[in-house]
Amino acid sequence: MCQALALHVKAGSARAYWVREHLFRFLATAEDTGGSYSLMEIESPPGSGPGLHVHEEAEESFYVLDGDVTFQIGSERPAASTGDFIHIPRGTLHRFEVGLRPARLLASYAPAGDELPLLELGVPADVDQPASATMDLP
Repeated sequence: MCQALALHVKAGSARAYWVREHLFRFLATAEDTGGSYSLMEIESPPGSGPGLHVHEEAEESFYVLDGDVTFQIGSERPAASTGDFIHIPRGTLHRFEVGLRPARLLASYAPAGDELPLLELGVPADVDQPASATMDLP
């Protein structure tokens, strides 16, 4: 892997994409970090979240910036709220569901790479666009 350069993403300058009803701001990707990790800010509407899935090659972590989110990690169902941190080991079946109000999360993968399908699936976002005008992607 190549050595990554220092990275500074100014406020409001992160690449933003709609992936279904979620707004992703990509703060660091595999390309930015030499593959060591990726970091995204995610805004999700109430009741939303991905289905059960597994990351075979990456650890995934979440920090809840705002809101209430219920995770399913294997057979556990921790409820996380503002300020809580969740770490999911690679190879672990998991999902999350946002509570009754919108949530903001920081999410990371280590090593990086699992963010790349999100970039490919996503539609570039006008971050001033209201969440009600999001894209519904296949």
